[in-house]
Amino acid sequence: LSYKSARPVSNAVRLMCEKLGVKREECVCCGDSPNDISMIEYAGLGVAVGNARDIVKKTSNYVTDSCDEDGVGKVLEKVIKGEDFVW
Repeated sequence: LSYKSARPVSNAVRLMCEKLGVKREECVCCGDSPNDISMIEYAGLGVAVGNARDIVKKTSNYVTDSCDEDGVGKVLEKVIKGEDFVW
């Protein structure tokens, strides 16, 4: 995967999902910046961390705690446990 083929970021996620046999709806992506919006929109569950820009939060399906509060880890824990996300 090259830098050019990864633009927008969703291309990298799509290519990785294809290579690993992961369905789009099974994919979880977390982000905080506008450059993450394409992968958040691509994912079955698009997550913004609490310290994300407002545009990223509005685009996401779910907003977790900030990076300083282990937001991504909390999302992964919920996914592993099979807990529901309310959005």
